[in-house]
Amino acid sequence: MSDILISNGFIKDVQYHACLTNKLTSYDLSQFDINTAKTYGVIEFDSGQIAFSKWVSPKRTRSYPFERLYNTYNSSKILTVIPILKDEGYDGDPDRIQYSTISWMNLLNIYIVLAYYETAKKNLSSKQYDRHKLTRQKLNLQIVNSQIAEIIKYKQSALHWNRSLFEDKFTEIYQKAIDSYELISQKTVFKLILFANIDSLKLNQQPINFSTKLKLTGCGVKGSVLFPCSDEEFQNFLYDNSHHVKNKHKEILQKLRLEAEHNKNLTIEVGGCL
Repeated sequence: MSDILISNGFIKDVQYHACLTNKLTSYDLSQFDINTAKTYGVIEFDSGQIAFSKWVSPKRTRSYPFERLYNTYNSSKILTVIPILKDEGYDGDPDRIQYSTISWMNLLNIYIVLAYYETAKKNLSSKQYDRHKLTRQKLNLQIVNSQIAEIIKYKQSALHWNRSLFEDKFTEIYQKAIDSYELISQKTVFKLILFANIDSLKLNQQPINFSTKLKLTGCGVKGSVLFPCSDEEFQNFLYDNSHHVKNKHKEILQKLRLEAEHNKNLTIEVGGCL
């Protein structure tokens, strides 16, 4: 049996001057809009300024945000806006923020603004027209600007801010993100992933109460059924849609019903197109 080597390290006094940074565009705090601003810049206010960057996805390896962070690194105070999750549609990728991202921002002394997407449009490009994919997703401005205002007044380190943010507001913002994507799904008649595979969430080893809703739609479907449901409700739904639901569809619906019954945090709605 091979030996197991455990290494412990301590990073002290991080000192670095970035020499290849680009010029930061300035924005006035009173008119700042994260959705129209460039991916990095500086926000100016009466008593000073703060550098910012924004992520287009919480997944580091797909959006490569570190160039944007690098361009702000010579500033005395830095924040970065990160969406807590991003659902690009049934044919896209589901991303959510990872704890390692928080740790890296703590190390770099960068304040996190935790955001969520509020609006989106169906991707109608020639290559994506027949797929369930979203584009032009925009962040909720109120939650972004309120956190920026708090960070400007905050006197402790980014480590303290980030820890308090995730302890006090993570669950609330995550739920808002889920609710927002449900509304996007309804408005765009769109299938989303909505993280139905999450069985449990923990923050600081403590379980977080949450629920996830998956909505499936089909043209010509009469009525709707919400899983978990009783045998009578399920059979009535199948009877009302006997002309549309084939045997293979019945098998899929039965599996979805069992999934909802065995996962207390999941509800599944099946119905017609809006």
